[in-house]
Amino acid sequence: MVMSEILDVVNDNDEVIGQAERDRVHREGLVCRLVYVCFYTTNREIILQKRSDTKKNDPGKLTTTVSGHVASGQSYAEAATRETVEESGIEVSAEDLKDLGIRAEREAPLEVFLRRRDEALRKATRRSSLQT
Repeated sequence: MVMSEILDVVNDNDEVIGQAERDRVHREGLVCRLVYVCFYTTNREIILQKRSDTKKNDPGKLTTTVSGHVASGQSYAEAATRETVEESGIEVSAEDLKDLGIRAEREAPLEVFLRRRDEALRKATRRSSLQT
């Protein structure tokens, strides 16, 4: 059996109280850290993506440009840059992102970042349309 990603389990103060595999976190409703990255245009329009219809949570719904789990031992900023590359193919550094801070939502702490990337988004859109 392949092990899923290891996540930090946190308390209401976002303090690490243990670790668990991602599948267990979801199955047992444990609280873990999440990141969201919102891309916006020069016209200040937020760019959303539609979740796959095969996702367990919120299938087919609109969501932020990038979202994901913070791996065990990873900072929110490290997770945001990793997830941005994984989900969009766009390389960013922590300095490229504007940190909007940690929010408590859906009973889990998450950190939200903003990034304006018009040129990179045009390239990603072209690449995406070529792949379909």
